[in-house]
Amino acid sequence: MTSRPHESSGGVHGTARVNIARQRRFWDRNARSWDHHAGDSPGLVKVVERVVAEGAPAAGERVVDLGCGSGQLALRIAPVVASVVAVDVSPTMIRLLEEKARAAGIANVEGRAVPIEHLDLEPGSVDLVVSNYVLHHLRDE
Repeated sequence: MTSRPHESSGGVHGTARVNIARQRRFWDRNARSWDHHAGDSPGLVKVVERVVAEGAPAAGERVVDLGCGSGQLALRIAPVVASVVAVDVSPTMIRLLEEKARAAGIANVEGRAVPIEHLDLEPGSVDLVVSNYVLHHLRDE
């Protein structure tokens, strides 16, 4: 199997694109509720701490958080690195992330509301890629 989530037998306008649109709608509709109920749950906190421990972000590094949601991981990493590009399919999640960053005085997080499959970064521009609770949302074809 290969992982080409932006392609499908239906072409560019086929099922994969519908999946992206469906995910965007779902998370836009449920962003605040999810953030309120799961945002600081013990399980999610444990996962975030594990990702941080395993990824070991360091001063000066440029980090990308794929499927950042409202920023639990991105905002945890931001104080110790040079910058974080936080990517999520949901513009509402990105707005929540930006609100939380402002409230916490964190200025080195750039939110991007774009599907992971369409993220465009310069080769060699990133030191560490992190993610949690997102890969199961991607199509494996």
